[in-house]
Amino acid sequence: MNPRHLTSTGVRRRPFSVTDLSEPAHTDYPPAPWYSRGQLWFGLLATDQPPRVPPPLVPLISTRHLALMLIRYREGTLRYDEFMVASVVRRAHRVGLWTHHIWVDDPASLWGGRRIWGIPKRIAAFSWFGDRSKEHVRIRAETGPIAALNLSRPTGLRPALPAIAGGFGELDGDLTYFVGHLRGPVHRAAMSVTEWADVLPRLSRSTARPGIAVLPFRMTVCPPKRLGSLGVAAESGAAGVRDLA
Repeated sequence: MNPRHLTSTGVRRRPFSVTDLSEPAHTDYPPAPWYSRGQLWFGLLATDQPPRVPPPLVPLISTRHLALMLIRYREGTLRYDEFMVASVVRRAHRVGLWTHHIWVDDPASLWGGRRIWGIPKRIAAFSWFGDRSKEHVRIRAETGPIAALNLSRPTGLRPALPAIAGGFGELDGDLTYFVGHLRGPVHRAAMSVTEWADVLPRLSRSTARPGIAVLPFRMTVCPPKRLGSLGVAAESGAAGVRDLA
């Protein structure tokens, strides 16, 4: 089932945590590294409209798979929610996510993401509803609804495992690379899309395969390294935002 234009029913919406969804004025932000604790969901979804990634990056898996990540940073350097649509890519031995679209609900996170790591963050409101076994979230930007997702909240004891999560960005035409040192219990989790905006790559299925959750996690995101000229700018809906970084 294609989730485009679908609306969920029977879901009570909470008030948005952000009321002004216009481009926020420049805000001071803390220097890297950023420390955090929170909740993370990750899934791969199929698309029949694969977005391009800029050279010298190359897809690590099929170009017809998008990485979706939803993170709630509940403690640490900043507290905010984040929704990301990305591709899994590599450059030589480095592996990470190239972000096509990303929204947060905190101006300091937005400006820090743009200016420190070169990630094209935009402002949005996140509306949550759920219980101990599941969550429903809607993301809304100034232009309108972006996405809505159903997420499971796995239970049970799992050992906390260490992992390194890599990411690529763009600063002043240079490719950046950074890592997040992550630790937490990894669970299989359900992730399904119920609403999906036209600005996003078209999905060919609405359920993530696979889907995982790290509940809870601890993470340290380090300052980036510059890897040289990016070459050709990314062809994505966030390209204009990258120019603001």
